[in-house]
Amino acid sequence: MGLEYREVSYHRGILYVAGDFVYRKNKTVSGVKYLSCFEDRICAGTAKIADNGFTVLRGHNGHISSVALIKEIDLKNKCRKRAAEEQLPLRQIFNEVAGESDVGTAINFVDIESSMYKRRHVNLPPIPCNLEDYPGAVGASMYSNLSDGTPFYRGTCRLRRD
Repeated sequence: MGLEYREVSYHRGILYVAGDFVYRKNKTVSGVKYLSCFEDRICAGTAKIADNGFTVLRGHNGHISSVALIKEIDLKNKCRKRAAEEQLPLRQIFNEVAGESDVGTAINFVDIESSMYKRRHVNLPPIPCNLEDYPGAVGASMYSNLSDGTPFYRGTCRLRRD
């Protein structure tokens, strides 16, 4: 049985965290992912992920563990996730998440603001082209009700001409 590992999103890719070290995918051969150290290009640390789990092939050299980097990645991902799920201002979300973390002072709001906006924008419902499309576009989203729970949209209004 191999070591425990987890996948974390980083920029547009995936990193693999095992213990106190971070790996990036180097290549995939016959369903086996071969990983190299993410922290330092000259580090010889390599690992693989196969059916039997995560296995370290070569140990790390020339650098200490990546605990600070792991905490920073987790903090950024938590900010992005909350931005997508909650309608609080982004600065408030960042301040709350950074206040809970000991690496919050190492990250600047400006560095993560655009990715928080992107994550929030992806979760917005599509803009309907006409009123007939509105129930399908917004009806099942979190925007379908007002803050007190009453429905925001109750159907189209038609003028009666007698």
